[in-house]
Amino acid sequence: MAYRLSPTALELFKECQRCFWYDRKGGIPRPRGIFPSLPGGYDRVTKDYFDVFRRKGEMPPEEPFAELGGQGYRFFPDAHRLAVWRDARTAGIEWFDEKRNRFFGALDDLLENTNTNKVAVFDVKTKGKEPQDDATKWNVDQMSAYAFLLQKNGFEVEDEAILAYYWPERINPDVLRIEHGIKILRVKVDPEAALERFENALCVLESPAPPPASEDCASCDWLKKRAEAEGR
Repeated sequence: MAYRLSPTALELFKECQRCFWYDRKGGIPRPRGIFPSLPGGYDRVTKDYFDVFRRKGEMPPEEPFAELGGQGYRFFPDAHRLAVWRDARTAGIEWFDEKRNRFFGALDDLLENTNTNKVAVFDVKTKGKEPQDDATKWNVDQMSAYAFLLQKNGFEVEDEAILAYYWPERINPDVLRIEHGIKILRVKVDPEAALERFENALCVLESPAPPPASEDCASCDWLKKRAEAEGR
Protein backbone atom coordinates (compact mmCIF):
# COMPACT_ATOMS: atom_id res chain seq x y z
CA MET A 1 0.00 0.00 0.00
CA ALA A 2 1.31 3.45 -0.92
CA TYR A 3 0.73 6.46 1.32
CA ARG A 4 0.29 10.19 0.74
CA LEU A 5 2.07 12.39 3.28
CA SER A 6 2.26 16.18 3.50
CA PRO A 7 4.10 18.51 5.91
CA THR A 8 0.86 18.72 7.91
CA ALA A 9 0.73 14.93 8.21
CA LEU A 10 4.35 14.84 9.32
CA GLU A 11 3.59 17.49 11.93
CA LEU A 12 0.94 15.14 13.35
CA PHE A 13 3.53 12.34 13.26
CA LYS A 14 5.86 14.55 15.28
CA GLU A 15 3.16 15.37 17.83
CA CYS A 16 1.84 11.85 18.35
CA GLN A 17 2.68 8.73 16.36
CA ARG A 18 -0.43 6.94 17.62
CA CYS A 19 -2.77 9.68 16.38
CA PHE A 20 -0.82 9.73 13.12
CA TRP A 21 -1.21 5.95 12.65
CA TYR A 22 -4.96 6.09 13.25
CA ASP A 23 -5.34 9.14 10.98
CA ARG A 24 -3.39 7.75 8.02
CA LYS A 25 -3.90 4.01 8.35
CA GLY A 26 -6.92 3.50 10.54
CA GLY A 27 -9.09 6.13 8.87
CA ILE A 28 -9.83 7.76 12.23
CA PRO A 29 -8.68 11.39 12.18
CA ARG A 30 -7.78 13.21 15.36
CA PRO A 31 -10.60 15.57 16.42
CA ARG A 32 -9.94 19.08 15.15
CA GLY A 33 -11.19 22.43 16.30
CA ILE A 34 -12.69 25.09 14.06
CA PHE A 35 -10.04 26.50 11.73
CA PRO A 36 -10.14 30.32 11.60
CA SER A 37 -10.82 31.77 8.17
CA LEU A 38 -8.81 34.98 8.65
CA PRO A 39 -5.37 33.44 7.87
CA GLY A 40 -6.83 31.96 4.70
CA GLY A 41 -8.04 35.40 3.67
CA TYR A 42 -4.57 36.86 4.20
CA ASP A 43 -3.10 33.99 2.22
CA ARG A 44 -5.37 34.73 -0.74
CA VAL A 45 -4.89 38.50 -0.90
CA THR A 46 -1.11 38.40 -0.39
CA LYS A 47 -0.76 35.85 -3.20
CA ASP A 48 -2.81 38.10 -5.47
CA TYR A 49 -0.64 41.06 -4.46
CA PHE A 50 2.64 39.25 -5.10
CA ASP A 51 1.36 37.95 -8.44
CA VAL A 52 0.99 41.55 -9.62
CA PHE A 53 4.70 42.14 -9.05
CA ARG A 54 5.58 38.73 -10.47
CA ARG A 55 4.07 39.82 -13.78
CA LYS A 56 6.03 43.09 -13.60
CA GLY A 57 9.27 41.31 -12.75
CA GLU A 58 9.61 43.52 -9.67
CA MET A 59 9.51 43.29 -5.89
CA PRO A 60 6.84 45.19 -3.89
CA PRO A 61 7.83 48.70 -2.80
CA GLU A 62 7.56 48.07 0.97
CA GLU A 63 10.95 48.32 2.62
CA PRO A 64 11.42 44.63 3.57
CA PHE A 65 10.70 43.52 0.00
CA ALA A 66 12.74 46.29 -1.57
CA GLU A 67 15.65 45.09 0.54
CA LEU A 68 15.19 41.56 -0.79
CA GLY A 69 15.20 42.98 -4.32
CA GLY A 70 18.48 44.70 -3.58
CA GLN A 71 19.90 41.32 -2.57
CA GLY A 72 19.06 39.89 -5.98
CA TYR A 73 15.72 38.24 -5.21
CA ARG A 74 12.71 38.24 -7.48
CA PHE A 75 9.49 36.25 -7.55
CA PHE A 76 9.65 32.92 -9.36
CA PRO A 77 8.48 33.94 -12.84
CA ASP A 78 6.67 30.75 -13.97
CA ALA A 79 3.14 31.60 -12.78
CA HIS A 80 1.58 28.52 -14.37
CA ARG A 81 3.95 26.12 -12.65
CA LEU A 82 3.54 27.93 -9.35
CA ALA A 83 -0.26 27.68 -9.63
CA VAL A 84 0.09 23.89 -9.77
CA TRP A 85 2.42 23.84 -6.77
CA ARG A 86 0.05 26.03 -4.75
CA ASP A 87 -2.90 23.64 -5.07
CA ALA A 88 -2.40 20.42 -3.10
CA ARG A 89 -5.93 19.28 -4.00
CA THR A 90 -4.92 18.67 -7.59
CA ALA A 91 -1.16 18.18 -7.52
CA GLY A 92 0.88 20.52 -5.37
CA ILE A 93 4.61 20.08 -5.48
CA GLU A 94 5.28 16.38 -5.16
CA TRP A 95 7.76 13.54 -5.20
CA PHE A 96 7.29 9.75 -5.22
CA ASP A 97 9.69 7.26 -3.68
CA GLU A 98 10.49 3.89 -5.24
CA LYS A 99 7.37 2.35 -3.65
CA ARG A 100 5.15 5.13 -5.02
CA ASN A 101 4.62 6.72 -1.62
CA ARG A 102 3.80 10.37 -2.30
CA PHE A 103 5.38 13.30 -0.46
CA PHE A 104 3.58 16.51 -1.40
CA GLY A 105 2.67 19.98 -0.21
CA ALA A 106 1.14 23.30 -1.22
CA LEU A 107 3.81 25.94 -1.71
CA ASP A 108 2.92 29.54 -0.87
CA ASP A 109 5.48 31.13 -3.13
CA LEU A 110 9.02 30.95 -4.34
CA LEU A 111 11.84 33.45 -4.82
CA GLU A 112 14.75 33.29 -7.23
CA ASN A 113 18.12 34.72 -6.31
CA THR A 114 19.60 36.10 -9.51
CA ASN A 115 23.03 36.30 -7.85
CA THR A 116 23.23 32.61 -6.95
CA ASN A 117 20.80 31.08 -9.50
CA LYS A 118 19.12 29.28 -6.62
CA VAL A 119 15.55 29.39 -5.34
CA ALA A 120 14.38 30.12 -1.80
CA VAL A 121 11.16 28.91 -0.23
CA PHE A 122 8.97 31.94 0.48
CA ASP A 123 6.02 31.79 2.86
CA VAL A 124 3.59 34.29 4.39
CA LYS A 125 2.60 34.10 8.06
CA THR A 126 0.12 36.20 10.06
CA LYS A 127 0.44 37.15 13.71
CA GLY A 128 -1.53 39.20 16.19
CA LYS A 129 1.51 41.33 16.93
CA GLU A 130 5.07 41.79 15.77
CA PRO A 131 6.82 38.39 15.88
CA GLN A 132 9.94 37.73 17.87
CA ASP A 133 13.05 36.67 15.97
CA ASP A 134 12.59 33.06 17.13
CA ALA A 135 9.09 32.82 15.62
CA THR A 136 10.49 30.77 12.73
CA LYS A 137 11.31 27.79 14.98
CA TRP A 138 7.74 26.56 14.49
CA ASN A 139 8.19 26.49 10.72
CA VAL A 140 11.53 24.68 10.31
CA ASP A 141 10.01 21.29 9.45
CA GLN A 142 7.47 22.75 7.00
CA MET A 143 10.05 24.86 5.18
CA SER A 144 12.53 21.96 5.11
CA ALA A 145 9.89 19.75 3.49
CA TYR A 146 9.32 22.31 0.73
CA ALA A 147 13.06 22.66 0.21
CA PHE A 148 13.36 18.88 -0.16
CA LEU A 149 10.50 18.75 -2.68
CA LEU A 150 12.03 21.56 -4.71
CA GLN A 151 15.35 19.72 -4.82
CA LYS A 152 13.59 16.58 -6.04
CA ASN A 153 11.98 18.67 -8.76
CA GLY A 154 15.39 19.69 -10.05
CA PHE A 155 16.06 23.02 -8.30
CA GLU A 156 19.10 24.22 -6.41
CA VAL A 157 17.72 25.53 -3.13
CA GLU A 158 19.19 28.09 -0.78
CA ASP A 159 19.83 26.88 2.76
CA GLU A 160 17.43 29.44 4.21
CA ALA A 161 13.71 29.91 3.65
CA ILE A 162 12.30 33.45 3.73
CA LEU A 163 9.16 34.19 5.73
CA ALA A 164 7.12 37.39 5.54
CA TYR A 165 5.15 38.10 8.72
CA TYR A 166 2.13 40.41 8.66
CA TRP A 167 0.38 41.76 11.74
CA PRO A 168 -2.21 44.53 12.31
CA GLU A 169 -0.88 47.77 13.81
CA ARG A 170 -3.78 50.24 13.72
CA ILE A 171 -6.84 51.39 11.82
CA ASN A 172 -6.18 54.56 9.83
CA PRO A 173 -9.25 56.74 10.58
CA ASP A 174 -8.79 58.83 7.45
CA VAL A 175 -9.36 55.93 5.07
CA LEU A 176 -10.83 53.35 7.47
CA ARG A 177 -8.10 50.91 6.53
CA ILE A 178 -6.10 48.54 8.70
CA GLU A 179 -2.39 49.26 8.53
CA HIS A 180 -0.04 46.31 8.87
CA GLY A 181 3.49 45.72 9.98
CA ILE A 182 5.72 43.55 7.81
CA LYS A 183 8.82 41.72 8.96
CA ILE A 184 11.09 39.39 7.01
CA LEU A 185 12.70 36.51 8.91
CA ARG A 186 14.83 33.66 7.65
CA VAL A 187 15.03 30.07 8.81
CA LYS A 188 17.61 27.39 8.05
CA VAL A 189 16.21 24.45 6.11
CA ASP A 190 17.32 20.83 6.27
CA PRO A 191 16.03 18.80 3.28
CA GLU A 192 17.75 15.63 4.49
CA ALA A 193 15.92 15.84 7.81
CA ALA A 194 12.63 16.18 5.89
CA LEU A 195 13.34 12.96 4.01
CA GLU A 196 14.23 11.21 7.26
CA ARG A 197 10.90 12.27 8.83
CA PHE A 198 9.06 11.03 5.76
CA GLU A 199 10.78 7.64 5.89
CA ASN A 200 10.29 7.29 9.67
CA ALA A 201 6.60 8.07 9.27
CA LEU A 202 6.30 5.37 6.61
CA CYS A 203 7.95 2.86 8.94
CA VAL A 204 5.29 3.58 11.57
CA LEU A 205 2.54 3.07 9.00
CA GLU A 206 3.99 -0.31 8.05
CA SER A 207 3.31 -1.54 11.60
CA PRO A 208 0.12 -3.65 11.92
CA ALA A 209 -0.64 -2.10 15.31
CA PRO A 210 -0.63 1.53 16.45
CA PRO A 211 2.40 2.74 18.42
CA PRO A 212 2.11 4.00 22.01
CA ALA A 213 0.61 7.42 22.56
CA SER A 214 2.84 10.41 23.15
CA GLU A 215 2.98 11.39 26.81
CA ASP A 216 1.80 14.92 26.10
CA CYS A 217 -0.95 14.08 23.58
CA ALA A 218 -4.15 15.65 24.90
CA SER A 219 -6.30 13.64 22.51
CA CYS A 220 -4.89 10.27 23.57
CA ASP A 221 -5.01 11.30 27.23
CA TRP A 222 -8.71 12.16 26.90
CA LEU A 223 -9.47 8.83 25.23
CA LYS A 224 -7.59 6.97 27.95
CA LYS A 225 -9.46 8.74 30.75
CA ARG A 226 -12.78 8.14 29.01
CA ALA A 227 -12.02 4.43 28.70
CA GLU A 228 -11.05 4.27 32.38
CA ALA A 229 -14.23 6.06 33.38
CA GLU A 230 -16.29 3.56 31.38
CA GLY A 231 -14.44 0.65 32.97
CA ARG A 232 -12.78 -0.49 29.76
